[in-house]
Amino acid sequence: MRAYVIVTTAISAALLAAVIAFTGFADPYRMYRSPEQRERADNFDLFLHLRLHKPHAIAALQPENMIVGTSRFASLPPDILGSPAYNAALPGSGLHEMRRMVEHAQSIRPLHRLVVELGYEMFQPGHGAPAEVYREHRLGRIAPTLPERIAGWAQRGRDGWASLLSVDALLASFTLYDDRGGGNRRYLPDGTWYMYRDGGSSLIGYAYEVRFMRDTFSGSGATRDYQEFRRLLAFTRDHGIDTAVIIAPHHGSILDTIAATGQWDAYLAWQRETARLVASEFPEVALYGAESSATAVLEPIDTQAAHFSDGVHLSPAAGAMILQCIVAARCAPELAPVRLDNTTIEPYLAEVDRLRQRYPQANPQDYARVARWRQSPAGG
Repeated sequence: MRAYVIVTTAISAALLAAVIAFTGFADPYRMYRSPEQRERADNFDLFLHLRLHKPHAIAALQPENMIVGTSRFASLPPDILGSPAYNAALPGSGLHEMRRMVEHAQSIRPLHRLVVELGYEMFQPGHGAPAEVYREHRLGRIAPTLPERIAGWAQRGRDGWASLLSVDALLASFTLYDDRGGGNRRYLPDGTWYMYRDGGSSLIGYAYEVRFMRDTFSGSGATRDYQEFRRLLAFTRDHGIDTAVIIAPHHGSILDTIAATGQWDAYLAWQRETARLVASEFPEVALYGAESSATAVLEPIDTQAAHFSDGVHLSPAAGAMILQCIVAARCAPELAPVRLDNTTIEPYLAEVDRLRQRYPQANPQDYARVARWRQSPAGG
């Protein structure tokens, strides 16, 4: 009996060690290899695991420059901000999570430059990543309390289990070595990821985003909550982080869809309120808008060298144009962001509104498709 217990224990321990060795070597969530060793993982779609991956990637890379936002800014190349840099954009991220991601990075290494993406939906009360995917204690803090330290250690233990011993991690590890694996997206070591593998545009993506934005704006309320936005900018100000805020631009198909929901005036009012808030309370912060470019807003949906992948997500080339203009003052006329303040906001919004009204006449064939998409159900 004793021999049986010893043999069984030894076999179990060997199997456990083998699983840990295999998943640790495969590292499907890209948590344990050094940044320079993290090759592009085309055979596994990290999308559902980005909130596990990115905080650990920030701890390993220790960036001085960073981008935070949603999937709309996921393709922006952070190295334009300076090196080392990281794009911490997450799908469906909210202002609270973005602020905590900045604090997490700041607790590891002081940040020099930060780019923040803003979207209308972020100011809806209660907006943010769902509780089942967001883990507050996965993100570090400045001067954490003892209970916060303990919660952080416990979360790291759970992350270790999830990445080395869970069934999901084991299956993901096998997927990495399966040539049939992979998804439509692509992930790079600097945190950037493309919604579409080649970084190009997608007609199916346009159809989806038109319906998604229709439902998002149709369900939005009249109340806007600026508390988390103020907390984020107060944090960057108090820690001396050079911060630029960019209102996420949209293609004409999306601007027209916003107007079709009856929320166009609210959309413009939100931008106006944001510009006035930043100018009066955080004058050291640079706020930009990028929806006044006719080339980008009115481009045909089928454009190969597109500025938008699907009307919402910026292409890598468009993201680089915006960052180069903001950081190095090398502005491309086809997509040059405008610095927004109390003086420039009204002319800027007037131009955005003019382009929105031009869209149906500028692209009549595209507009007919967009109108059909808006009439179909969300899953259709």
